[in-house]
Amino acid sequence: MSKWIVSACITLFVIAVPSRADDSAEIAALITRIEKEEAVFQNFDLTLESHYELLREGAPTTIQKTRRVRRYVEQDGRIYFTETLTGTTVDGKTLAQSGSQAYDGEKTWSSRDGNVRTVPGFATIVERQYPHTLLLGNAFLKGDRLAQYLSSKTAGSGGKVTLTLEGDEQVAGLNCVRLRREIRYPGAIPSEDRRIWLARDRNLIPVKSTVTSGGVSTVEMAQVSSWIDVRPGVWCPRQYEVEVSRIDPKTMRMSKSHRESTEVKEFDPGPVNDPALFREVPKPSP
Repeated sequence: MSKWIVSACITLFVIAVPSRADDSAEIAALITRIEKEEAVFQNFDLTLESHYELLREGAPTTIQKTRRVRRYVEQDGRIYFTETLTGTTVDGKTLAQSGSQAYDGEKTWSSRDGNVRTVPGFATIVERQYPHTLLLGNAFLKGDRLAQYLSSKTAGSGGKVTLTLEGDEQVAGLNCVRLRREIRYPGAIPSEDRRIWLARDRNLIPVKSTVTSGGVSTVEMAQVSSWIDVRPGVWCPRQYEVEVSRIDPKTMRMSKSHRESTEVKEFDPGPVNDPALFREVPKPSP
């Protein structure tokens, strides 16, 4: 579990595809289109509710079950994020956490379980939420938009990124373009292989993502099951699920590890919140 969230990983089944000729021009054009689609979501107010559950005993986590509610707002260059988390550990202990962050255009404040900190300027907002990146795990993306993520040529620990266009495919009745993003690390660090299906009629938002890491020791899968029709031609995922499988070190067989199901409870594409939302620091709990 990260400092801010209980992570619910995601995805992959490796699909053999024929190699293509150089498709860099097509990829560049696709990323430009993604940037234009992402620009539609400049101001919005988003509320998410996620339910996490452990599916296998002995998995590398102490978390059994959680309910997490998050609200994320971007409005005229200001940002607000808050979350509450409740749940239980594998040994029956109760979990209860809460936290907030905001940027008012001049300073960034954060409050975690009653501890408040303010710094001048913009500091990292841990969980920036965007319709185009919900399925991919926003904490992992560290606030990047999808176009930024796909444009990156390097990753941490000296990893080199290769992006491949694998063609068109239907997912849940939607026409999609499939991308493969590979990270190869130096030395013995395990590689990562992610495939992303972008729905052409849903603002090129990912409808499915699959990942393998550590060879095939971890397999993650994520998929959108329903959508919000925000306005004509503008969509946002409504419900999606992330499921992780891992190799059991005892049996050396792949088995489901954990699952997180998320629903977008509210999505306002034109928020007019009071500016005080972005600058009033919560008082510490007594």
